[in-house]
Amino acid sequence: MYKKLLQIEKAVVKSNEKEVVKKVYPTMEKISFDDAIAKNVQPNEALVMETNMEWADPGTLYALKEALIPKEKDNLVTGNVVTKDTEDSVVINEDKTKLVVTLGVKGTAVINTEDVTLVVPKEKVKEISDLLAEFENDKKLQKYL
Repeated sequence: MYKKLLQIEKAVVKSNEKEVVKKVYPTMEKISFDDAIAKNVQPNEALVMETNMEWADPGTLYALKEALIPKEKDNLVTGNVVTKDTEDSVVINEDKTKLVVTLGVKGTAVINTEDVTLVVPKEKVKEISDLLAEFENDKKLQKYL
C-alpha cells in the first residue's frame, strides 16, 4: 500500500495525477485506516497533535465540511457553483465547462466531475462505498470507478 501511495504522490506534482489515481487506487487493498496504519505504528513512532476540530468520521465528505466550515448551516463550495437558499451542503464542481446551481438544497452533497454527477443527502454519504462496490460488478458502470 505504501509503495502504491508513493506512486500517487509522485503523480500529484505531474500532469498525470488523475490517470495514476484511476490506475493505482483500485488495486489497493480495501482496509480501514486503523488496520492499515494505527495498529502498525510503534508507540515511539506516533505523534499526537492537538487541534480544535470536533471528531468526525474522516471517511466522509461531511467530515471535510465540518472540519473546514465552522457553522453547520454554511456550505463547502468549490468550482464553478452558484447556490441559493442552500445550507449545510457540500457542492463541488470539478468540470470547468459546466456551472452547478443549487436552489433550496439542505444537507446534501453535490459532486460534479467530468464524467459523473453525484447527489446524495448527508445521511446517506456513508453508503457511497456500498454503491461503488455494486459498480465493480457491473461492466457498464466500472468505467466510473
